[in-house]
Amino acid sequence: MSSRDSRLPEVLIPAEDIARRVTELGRKLSADYATVDVGNAGAEELVVLGVLKGAFMFLADLVRAVSIPIVVDFVRAASYGSGRVSSGDVRIEPIAWPYGEGRDVLVVEDVLDTGKTLDAVVRALEGFRPRSVKTLALLRKPEAKWPVDYVGFEIEDRFVVGYGLDDAGKWRQLPYIGVPRDGGERR
Repeated sequence: MSSRDSRLPEVLIPAEDIARRVTELGRKLSADYATVDVGNAGAEELVVLGVLKGAFMFLADLVRAVSIPIVVDFVRAASYGSGRVSSGDVRIEPIAWPYGEGRDVLVVEDVLDTGKTLDAVVRALEGFRPRSVKTLALLRKPEAKWPVDYVGFEIEDRFVVGYGLDDAGKWRQLPYIGVPRDGGERR
């Protein structure tokens, strides 16, 4: 192992396991939302709303694993800033909503720590009068209280990076979920 490799985060969830789970979630979502009629010109696609920035890589893979009509959009929300501990203060940018009322919406989040970000996003969506709002988190930690509808992986309470998740902007590009070499200590 080179000195460069020794700085890479330790693998927590390998890329192969992520790919397998994303495929399973895509099939589950396709089955759960199978009432969308592709042949019906008036059918309303499922609105899949990714929470930026951490969910972008997961969302890209997930929507390719879904076999029903969808539209993809994003919301920018954050509670971490540049630290490893949530500030508890969720900042959410205004959501542009060209989809009208009565839509089914799936909010896709990277990590469910406390649920405050998902709560803020779901509350922001209420003004658009969706027919339903469900939530999906790639990772859920033990302290998460939000009743998420779909979960990719349950993990212990450690700071994780990779597959879109970062540490002050670093490590998003990794194809796996990892723990920084300092042990993922909160700071």
